[in-house]
Amino acid sequence: MFRKGYLRLIISTGDLAMGINMPCKTVVFAGDNMHLTALNYRQASGRAGRRGFDLLGNVIFHGLPLDSAYRLISSRLPRLMGHFPMSTSLVLRLFTLLRNSNESEYAKTTISTLLAQPRLVIGGDSFKEQVLHHLRFTIEFLRRQKLLGPSGNPLNFAALTGHLCYTEKEAFALHVLLCSGKLESLVEDFTTETQVKREEICENLMMVMCHIFGRLRAPRGSRDVRILPPLPQDIRDVFVKSNLDTLETYSTYVKTFAKKYLNKGNDYTLPFSHLSASSPQPNSAEFLSNARSSFVALSGHTDSFKSIADLSSSLRSDIFLEGSAIPYFPVAGVRLNSYLLDFYRHGDVLRLSTENGVTSGQVWFLLKNFSDAVATIVAGLRSYIKDGPGAYFDAAKVKDKDDIGDISVQEDEEDEEEVEAVVDEVDGEYDSDEEGIGARAPHHDDKETVREMKEESKRRVMAVASLLEVVKEVQSNFDKKFRSMWA
Repeated sequence: MFRKGYLRLIISTGDLAMGINMPCKTVVFAGDNMHLTALNYRQASGRAGRRGFDLLGNVIFHGLPLDSAYRLISSRLPRLMGHFPMSTSLVLRLFTLLRNSNESEYAKTTISTLLAQPRLVIGGDSFKEQVLHHLRFTIEFLRRQKLLGPSGNPLNFAALTGHLCYTEKEAFALHVLLCSGKLESLVEDFTTETQVKREEICENLMMVMCHIFGRLRAPRGSRDVRILPPLPQDIRDVFVKSNLDTLETYSTYVKTFAKKYLNKGNDYTLPFSHLSASSPQPNSAEFLSNARSSFVALSGHTDSFKSIADLSSSLRSDIFLEGSAIPYFPVAGVRLNSYLLDFYRHGDVLRLSTENGVTSGQVWFLLKNFSDAVATIVAGLRSYIKDGPGAYFDAAKVKDKDDIGDISVQEDEEDEEEVEAVVDEVDGEYDSDEEGIGARAPHHDDKETVREMKEESKRRVMAVASLLEVVKEVQSNFDKKFRSMWA
């Protein structure tokens, strides 16, 4: 309407100026604000002057100090600096693409494009060696997490983890729990328990999921926000062990990279002024560390890193590694807001504002993000049962159901039939394998191994099916309360 002339005046925040095609003749900046930077000024003032209609555009400063106006006009634009384009989830998704496309030329070209990337970040230095080194240790991490096999084939819940890439750290934390079997133990005997016990099991699973997804940290010392109950000790231990393995992998990454590519001397460049502080005298720090910054090593620190934060904040300047790009899951000393668990219990949005401090402007988005994550988990578990470990599924086909009750009954019947079909298929496969083994070499040990593999596969399918049933129950209970607020 504005472009067609029906609206002659638009009053808006700075968001409207960021990339929206709304050319006008005059732009007015009314009042000063901390968010009015040189970049935002350049974006908004660029709307003034309609191509094909005006030779000049007008920019008016109203209520701004003259010094601020001069500063905005004369300031240089900030240097653009991106983040890791090659995330761990991206590498996993590329391997999934390669497998499910039967190693098509398109998949190979896509991966080759990634390998040809000369920079880890937009605006960073060109260092292709570190890109390849980073890729090599990303694959190592995925193998340690049981997401990739020796030949690069996706394993376990790789597709589910890839689809949750928008919450990367949470996705890998969920996969660690799924592979550990702790979630299946949490929902054991769900179908045979009483209704009260079933509700308790659902709430316990919901509590664990609240620790993973939709995390809002509670302010330290605050007593006005309800705090999420702590994780069970066995689940907490799983996360702690996984974090130690991740720290070991990425510590080896930076140490081997520094040893192989940065053996020309220590890093004497000051972090802010970028001036060299080198000295002709030998420095003891030179013998203490290779990957750490020399300035940190002066305090006696070696290449033994105590945490991910310690690793990412004290590296030498020519090793680029962001802490946010490392998929670890902090659990020590973390106090979380219990808004998701409380909403699951009472479904009252107003109480989330008064008891949990969640503002009305963000509550819908927080609940929607959690609802979408649970829907993706349900689809991923179904795909695991139906198509096996590492199988791909289309997350876009996860339906946004309106009538939860009716569809849930139909889906439950379909899931039960699918589980029975998969168990029968496992029996058939291993029976035929057992006959083949017996024909080649009728050893008792071989037959016993086949039977154990068959029983383990059946047990795994049944365990995932039991977990799926509880997750669907949690999804149904949460979405019913969530959808009622739409009215």
